[in-house]
Amino acid sequence: MKRRTALTVVASSCCSLVLAQAAPGDAALREAMARYERAWNDRDVAAWTVLTTADLHYHETYLHTDPERQMITRERSRRAFESAIAGFDFKWQPLRIHYKPGGSATAVMHVVQYALPRTGDKYAAVYETNPAIARWRIDEGRWKLYEYVTYKPMAAEIVRAEGL
Repeated sequence: MKRRTALTVVASSCCSLVLAQAAPGDAALREAMARYERAWNDRDVAAWTVLTTADLHYHETYLHTDPERQMITRERSRRAFESAIAGFDFKWQPLRIHYKPGGSATAVMHVVQYALPRTGDKYAAVYETNPAIARWRIDEGRWKLYEYVTYKPMAAEIVRAEGL
């Protein structure tokens, strides 16, 4: 009986380890979010690229209403990202995270963009978005951002419709 219990514990531990590696959990997602923030503030487009999917879709407030300016791939989003990181420091905080079966998650975020230049402790301006939506999925074994919504009416509708 003791041997069967020990085997069950070992097997259970091994299976848990495999599952943890196959589907990164909350700590891995929060680390991906922190790396995204660092990539922005370090002006590191290469790091940003690793954290986003090829089909990344940005819904930015100032671009949302013009279909020609929609950012519906990582390549189209890159120009906007390069422009944004040149002009703003960035901080975001997950308020709620809803995990979905199949390795995806929707995070309701509070986003603050600090307009540069910064003089001492003061920025030229501060812009807050609450709620914003950051949708992530497991891609190539890690969490990657695949949709980002700062257009407030759209973000608020997602929160309402999905009960977030």
